[in-house]
Amino acid sequence: MTASEARVREFTSDGRVVAHVYDLNQDGGMTFPTPAEAEMQCGFGVVPEAKTLKPHVHKVLGRETQNTSEFILVLSGAMHVDIYDPERRVVGQVVLGPQMALLQFIGGHGFHVEAGTKYLEVKQGPYYGETADKVWI
Repeated sequence: MTASEARVREFTSDGRVVAHVYDLNQDGGMTFPTPAEAEMQCGFGVVPEAKTLKPHVHKVLGRETQNTSEFILVLSGAMHVDIYDPERRVVGQVVLGPQMALLQFIGGHGFHVEAGTKYLEVKQGPYYGETADKVWI
């Protein structure tokens, strides 16, 4: 297994990328592993030497999304995750520890979160409410 493969674990179903798990504890350079067509993008890495990035402003572009993608970064503690494809089949299970993240592109998930766990969650908006956004498994 290469360093990049150890840092990025991909879960698929029927040829579709369902989710990525990122382990920021693993050594390696910069990587941007998300497919260009994915509705949520993620990059991460270690910058070995000080670097100045050219200032920029993002253009206003119309984008259409069909899925709610979700990104969860565990800061401390642990989350046990069941990863589901859109057909509600479990395609993987993983324990996210400190400095590990889940990027769910399609499908869904179930969590058991250990007491005291700190995390950051990001997803697209606007949020239309639980009944419009979720189907319970």
